[in-house]
Amino acid sequence: MKVAREYFERALLFVVKNDEVRGLGGFGLAPRDESLNLLARQLTIPLGEPSIFREVSDSRKPFAGALPQDRWVGHVLGRIGRFQSRGATLLPLVAHRETIALLFGDNPESGREADRPAALEVFVEQAGIALENVFLQRKLQSMEEKERAGLG
Repeated sequence: MKVAREYFERALLFVVKNDEVRGLGGFGLAPRDESLNLLARQLTIPLGEPSIFREVSDSRKPFAGALPQDRWVGHVLGRIGRFQSRGATLLPLVAHRETIALLFGDNPESGREADRPAALEVFVEQAGIALENVFLQRKLQSMEEKERAGLG
C-alpha cells in the first residue's frame, strides 16, 4: 500500500478468496471522518455476479477509467464515498495464474483521472511473482523435511 500512495489519493486492497472479494485495508478520504482502513474490512463483493471486480479478477488484466454503473461499484462507492472521483484503477495481483488480490485506487480529493501507472503495474506484477517464489520455497522446504524424516 505504500507504493500505491505515490499514485492514488485513496486505495483499497481486496483479497480474492472463495468466490468473493473481501476488503483487507485501505488509506485515504472516507465519509464522516471514518477510517477507510476499517471501512474496507466491511466490504464483500461476490464474484458470482457481474461486476468490474469480477471482470478484472477473471481476466487478470488491469482496468482504468470511468467506473461502470454496476451494483457492486455502487456498493463500494456508497460505503467509501465518491467525492470528486471521476474514475478508478483496478489492478489484479496474480500468483500461480490466479488473481489473489485486487488493488483499487482513485483520486477523490483532486478529481484527477485515475490512470494505469506502468510502474505500479510492474510493482504489482513483481509482488505476485515474489509470492509465487515464497510459496515454492515453502513447498520445497516441506518436501525436504518430509524426505529427511523418512530417512531418519
